[in-house]
Amino acid sequence: MFLILDCWDNFEYFKLQPKGKELKPQLPLPVRLVGLRIDKIEKAIDSGHPYIAEREIAKLRQQIEELPQGSVVIKEAAPALNRLKEENFWITLSHDRLEFLRTEIKPLFRTVSEADFKAMRFERDLLSIRSPG
Repeated sequence: MFLILDCWDNFEYFKLQPKGKELKPQLPLPVRLVGLRIDKIEKAIDSGHPYIAEREIAKLRQQIEELPQGSVVIKEAAPALNRLKEENFWITLSHDRLEFLRTEIKPLFRTVSEADFKAMRFERDLLSIRSPG
């Protein structure tokens, strides 16, 4: 197997379309893990398993607390993170709030660099196979 870099656009010029592996952008592991956790919380709430939702919410809140506070990205996201400190945000997680977590908070986890990634992969695998019920 070898890699061809078409720096001079020869494929386009000669109208060639060689078959090859297309690289798809991948989400960083911490972002995927948080996304799975949010999905599990939503599924637990929807299927009437509040104890599972509460356990996963506690883990998610811990992960949020461990975000690198010195990161510029985290500092710029202060308004969104402050919303999580509102008194009743975590008490009743509606679908709107879960969507807020997905769109505003989940991407912040790209800043996580100092973590036990082997443990994180294991946890991701557990989250992806275990479901409420």
